[in-house]
Order: sequence, then C-alpha cells, then structure tokens
Amino acid sequence: MNKIEKIKSQIEKLESIINEIKNELNNISTVSDNTPKKEIQIPEEDLHRDYELLFNKFLSGDVDFIRAFIKNKDKNYLKVFCKSNNLPVDISKASKDDIFNTVIQWFVQRKVILKKVT
Repeated sequence: MNKIEKIKSQIEKLESIINEIKNELNNISTVSDNTPKKEIQIPEEDLHRDYELLFNKFLSGDVDFIRAFIKNKDKNYLKVFCKSNNLPVDISKASKDDIFNTVIQWFVQRKVILKKVT
C-alpha cells in the first residue's frame, strides 16, 4: 500500500467516526428536546393573591412595583401566574416587558369595568 492509499484509508476512517459522532449528537438533541419542561407547582391562592396585590399596586399608581415584580420572577413562575389568572400571554414568545404590558392592559380594563359597575 503506498502512502496516498494509506492516507485515503485514514480519511475514510475519520469520516466514519465523524458521522457516528454527528448521529450521537442528533440523538442527544432530539432526546433533550422531547423531555417535557416541568411546570412549577404553586398554590392557586398564592397566584391569585399576587394578582390582587399587583392590581392594588396599580390602583395606587405604583407601576414600578409591578414592573419589578415581573422582572424578578422567572419564566416558569410567570407562565403559571398568567395561566392561573387567565392572562392571554404566550410566555414562550413574550418578553418580560410584553408580559408587563399585558398585565397593565388587563388592569386598565378591569379598572374601567369596576368603575362602570359601581
């Protein structure tokens, strides 16, 4: 076997190894993508209490508190919070600023509805 054939043989072995590694990487990434993300467990009462606290802060004009509250919570909490309080926010696509804006929008609507009722 001459030197060129030997090098070609080594290249083929390397290509085979690289293909095996790529397949393993693809298998690992599909397995990790399919693992469901755990939704955190928070009592409904606590989530509704937080919502009422934020609404009361909104009524008193403390919007900075609401912004800080949302900024300091992680996406998992915000997902459960929005779901529990029927806020139409797609957490997977929304930034915390988007969530803040949606919450404020709902509070404005709730305030108007409450004024009409009383």
